[in-house]
Amino acid sequence: MNVINNNSTNLHYQNHIDGLRALAVTIVWLFHMNPDLFPGGFIGVDIFFVISGYVITLSLLKNIDEKKNINLFLFYKKRFFRIFPVLFFIISITFVFYLFYGYLFELNYVSKISLSSLFGLSNILLIYLKSDYFLANEINPFLHTWSLGVEEQFYFCYPIILYILIYLLNKKILFFSKNFINYFFFFIIIFSFLLFIFKNETSLGNFYSPFARIWELLIGCLIFLLFREKKKNFNNLFLLTLFIILSFVIIDDNIINNNFVCISFAILFSSIIILCNTDKIIFLNILPIRYLGKISYSMYLWHLPILYFTQIYFNSFVFYPINIFAVLILSMLSYHIIEKNFRYSKFFQSIFLILLFIIFSIFLIILLSDKFIKNKQINNNYYNLKIEELKNTFNDLNYFEKKYNLSQRTEWNIILNDQNIINCENTHSLYHIEKKYEIDNRCLNKRNLENLIIINGDSHATHYYKMIENLSIEPSIYLKTYEGCLFIPELYAVGKIDYKNKFYKNFFNCQDYILNEKKVLKKLSANYKNVSLLISSRFTAYIEQSVLMDVNKRKFKSDEVYEFALKSLNQYVKELSNVKIILMAPLPEFQYYPYSCFLNKKLCYSDYLKDKTRIKSIKNLLQSVSMNNDNVYFFDPYEQICSIDKQSCTMYDIKKDLLFFKDTDHLTIEGSEYLSKSFEEFFLEKLQ
Repeated sequence: MNVINNNSTNLHYQNHIDGLRALAVTIVWLFHMNPDLFPGGFIGVDIFFVISGYVITLSLLKNIDEKKNINLFLFYKKRFFRIFPVLFFIISITFVFYLFYGYLFELNYVSKISLSSLFGLSNILLIYLKSDYFLANEINPFLHTWSLGVEEQFYFCYPIILYILIYLLNKKILFFSKNFINYFFFFIIIFSFLLFIFKNETSLGNFYSPFARIWELLIGCLIFLLFREKKKNFNNLFLLTLFIILSFVIIDDNIINNNFVCISFAILFSSIIILCNTDKIIFLNILPIRYLGKISYSMYLWHLPILYFTQIYFNSFVFYPINIFAVLILSMLSYHIIEKNFRYSKFFQSIFLILLFIIFSIFLIILLSDKFIKNKQINNNYYNLKIEELKNTFNDLNYFEKKYNLSQRTEWNIILNDQNIINCENTHSLYHIEKKYEIDNRCLNKRNLENLIIINGDSHATHYYKMIENLSIEPSIYLKTYEGCLFIPELYAVGKIDYKNKFYKNFFNCQDYILNEKKVLKKLSANYKNVSLLISSRFTAYIEQSVLMDVNKRKFKSDEVYEFALKSLNQYVKELSNVKIILMAPLPEFQYYPYSCFLNKKLCYSDYLKDKTRIKSIKNLLQSVSMNNDNVYFFDPYEQICSIDKQSCTMYDIKKDLLFFKDTDHLTIEGSEYLSKSFEEFFLEKLQ
């Protein structure tokens, strides 16, 4: 096999690859349209990766110059005009449409993904944001650009590496031979594959990581390098069996429980189909199927933005036909008007470059004229500030905001002593104690010297502030919480990835916070007649999703956790015997964000029986602490929000127009205020 022989008849594009592209984009589309019905459809992206590796190697070797090496400039030029014009067009159109018809309270997140996708970096951003592809609460209109990021990063590096290898081969330097190139790529495949299997909880082996995905693209490359002149005549029954297995992988929940098996089969399937003699796969050579393959890039770019808007504004009856029609029509238009013209016409390519220059110049002028730039006040919050200004500009123009005012209803814009109460909530990254064991007067709402209620815990404690503030007895309130902190003394809840990387410091800070607030509480008690401490934390999430350790970093077994937690909490409350302590039971949690139920009144409810099972153990624990200690009281807000008769919990009461939750598990201001009445009855009966 001669790597640089560009006279081979097999350096021509094969039609059935377009058919395979059509199959891949359809599978991904079905997965995003209905992940419950097509749970394995995500493997369409993996099929695309193999195709890309194969086709890119074909393209590189077809353009070998007179020096018998790859023409890198020509390759990058072709790739740029193949990928970027239609990407720029669709991202821009979608973003503008989003400003008028999307959910503006996600503008910051969506804008970052869209902007990073234009630079081929959205996958890197998603790794940084710790986004989970399979646990996304809602469709993100730009989430699919992660795979383009992986491919673009590969397109940038692979040609340079192949160029160097072919150059060394031509120069006959040392051990370089035709086989060395194959062995070199095979070694990288093994390395990347091992990252994918064993390091998937790290950034390097993350689902979105190019290092954990390069093996799929390189398999496509090796198929071309090794077998381009050796097409296989596979048995028809064998090929039929492959397609049947593929169908089961796409629709069977039991199979997709193992993503590794699914993706591995997708790689095997696509490799065999590419290797197959073209005449053998009649289905993939049908003209309409091949046409879908030709417009597959536009289809891939359009399908998720269209899904995003159709799921918001159309119910299930018309959702599917509108979705299919819109994706096909827009894909055909963008393929014929944008893709073909900007890919092959020098005139359109020049127009596009001029357009980019004009846009960049305008952006630069606006940026340089900004008062923050002039005053050299740029910091980490500059981008967030500008996006907030953009959001405020479009609030009155956005259809969804005009109708439901959801951004304002889901914000916690509460001022305490001239600052937002969020400043009274510590975070892992910003945690420090300015004055150890000292009262933070910025977080003390002094209203009387009779009653003081102290709020400790995590963000699930912070959201009870308005509930307390609305009490008729008008107690003073001291709010000091710690986001992401399991409020159980001497029990350390460390994220699984952080535990693997032995990064404990942030989580040990949580225990410093608990100790500090206990001593602050004792100081505050001297100034008030009646002092109560409200403790709330997202106990179940920490216990179920973290590695739990003691102060010596010894891991607890699952059957040890609740026993230790009970002992620890009992000891903690005994040391505060002169303080009345209120333990808050967990609230219901939801799979989807509240905006899903607003327009079509769907996805508003949690699985009542499943959710009750989730909280059962921690609820029993907190009740035990309450029963064992005279100064401890247990308040359960769960049934105030949920209906026992209907056995359902809703995030939004349509009849009352009452929005309980701002996301999947935090109360809104109105949700917190709604609990004031029942909490006051409990407080006056038990604690006064």
